[in-house]
Amino acid sequence: MMGSRTLNILILTTMVLAIARTYDDTCSYNMIKHCSTDYDDCVWISEWCDGKTDCADLSDEANCTEYTCPIYQTKCANGYKCLYRHQFCDGDVDCTDGSDEDEAFCQDYKCLDGYMKCRDGQQCIRVDAMCRVDAIRNHCNDGSDMDEEFCKAADCGENARKCDDGAHCVYDFNMCNGFQNCPDESDEALQNCTKDRQCQSGLWKCADGIECIDERFVCDKWRFCSDKSDENPELCTQDRQCPSGYSKCADGIQCIPDGKECTGDSECIDFSDESPEICHNKQPPVVKDLRAIPYQGKIKVFWMWPDFAGSARGYKIIYGKELSSVRHTQDLGPSRIMHIINNLEPYTSYAISVVTYNNMGVGQEVTVKVTTTGV
Repeated sequence: MMGSRTLNILILTTMVLAIARTYDDTCSYNMIKHCSTDYDDCVWISEWCDGKTDCADLSDEANCTEYTCPIYQTKCANGYKCLYRHQFCDGDVDCTDGSDEDEAFCQDYKCLDGYMKCRDGQQCIRVDAMCRVDAIRNHCNDGSDMDEEFCKAADCGENARKCDDGAHCVYDFNMCNGFQNCPDESDEALQNCTKDRQCQSGLWKCADGIECIDERFVCDKWRFCSDKSDENPELCTQDRQCPSGYSKCADGIQCIPDGKECTGDSECIDFSDESPEICHNKQPPVVKDLRAIPYQGKIKVFWMWPDFAGSARGYKIIYGKELSSVRHTQDLGPSRIMHIINNLEPYTSYAISVVTYNNMGVGQEVTVKVTTTGV
């Protein structure tokens, strides 16, 4: 559920933070960083090393290769800018080096939950963006999401369903919430929104007996039920019992599914499920789908977030000529899924390995071989 939950929170957070920034000149809120020379100059963490200067002294865009992204963000290949996961392969270039929309990377990129690939196999869009004319959601640059036949054939995924028209998708937690999400209004049709409606696994029924929201949204300090029952003070107490297969966050109130901790994308509103004290003392994860692409005398190296990516304190890339025992090692730090290796000999075969590490040591190496091209 990363895509939908993160997107909803980002929109709400942006509104709240914009107001707070106007009135809070002390930079006391824990999501704000100070510029280095002016204590009253506040910059949100999401604006730090984002490629745009916000500090008068330019400090928010200095030493960005050494900057560690927040746990819910990932760096571009050149190590400068931090992006949210949903910004990779979304059709808009955000990295200054363009690596977030690299053709070779995006061709094999697996879209996040709640997203789907356009016909070009490159771009990911939200499943509820198909065949909709609006300016809120990203659309396919190739126009395929506006092709009715493509929309009807598309799979809405695990957390969404087709509207009655068979072309549009609606997220399960947006059904029967009092807002029209399907163009044919079938998500709010009386026959679909009755008190005997059954919530799908992983969803929680609001007090109205009709609306269902994700179990993880209950008692997370954000109101998702139209009747606000998911944040009822009588419900959200330390005595609250988690359903089977769920465990409490450190606040003792919010529940998240077992096995969702240390994924690199926090489910707990207090981020306790991604605590370094816990995650960095687990077995180092193994990178997935490692690929190396030769390009103008360089090698572009891509991999996907490993399972339990939050357990990785950092990544190391190890490379050398295939027939040589000499190996070079670069510590990339955390929050990486791509890197560019420079200063290589042309038309030479190289062995490249990527490994994670944490307090428990170094994880299992994953290796690929590739031959460089000419400059």
